[in-house]
Parts: sequence; structure tokens; C-alpha cells
Amino acid sequence: MVDARYERVIGDWTGADEFVDGSATASGILSIAPGPGGVVIDYVRRGGGHDLAAHAVIAGDGLWWFDSDGATPAQPGEAGWQDDMLVLDREHDGVRHVLGLIARADRIDLHLATAASGDGLAPVMSGSYSRRTVS
Repeated sequence: MVDARYERVIGDWTGADEFVDGSATASGILSIAPGPGGVVIDYVRRGGGHDLAAHAVIAGDGLWWFDSDGATPAQPGEAGWQDDMLVLDREHDGVRHVLGLIARADRIDLHLATAASGDGLAPVMSGSYSRRTVS
């Protein structure tokens, strides 16, 4: 059975991401749709000196993440819930990426932290996205 908490994140969202070092802000579009045993995520970020397009599939507790930086999973990452936060944990080129998505009544907040080669996680970016209507 699919976790009912996915219902809160399903939809189309638009917002902005801010890098924690204050270096840049970027606009983003996040689309989350039901998938087999989880959800399918499409994400596009533009601006801030680094555009990114990503596609992720969550099925059960597995995460398969593909992006324009060349991430293609040799093995699945992990996806799961910590209270009301959907946590996506994956590794790419020796760097661990942990993305947390928290659904609020009218928005999704996201937080990205990374760690290189066994270092502790360090915040990289945060964002806030509002539900948008798709025509």
C-alpha cells in the first residue's frame, strides 16, 4: 500500500530556491505525480548560475534520480518519511545528496544538504513552492 502522505505532495508547484551561502536565487518548477508504489517527480531550476532538470522515481523505499548534471543511478537511493518530511537520500560521484520535502497546506518547503566522502551533511539550498494551476 502507498503511504497516504504522498497525497499532500502530489501536484504542480512553482517557487524559488535560495543557496544558503547567499550566492544565488533560482526559480523552480516542481511536478509530483502518483507512481507505482510512490511518486514520480520532475523538477526544473533556472538561474543562480546553474540550471538543472531532474526526474526521479520513488517506488517503495527506493529512489531513482536522473538529472542534467549526469546523475544516473548505479543503485537506487532511499526515499522515506521522517514525520511529515519526505526524505530523498542518494549518492552521485561520491557526494551524498539529501533532499527533504515538507508539504504545508498551500506550499512545499524543500531543503537540500550534501556531504562529500563521509563528511557531515551541510545545508546547500532551501526553497518554498506554492501550488500552481496547470492549464
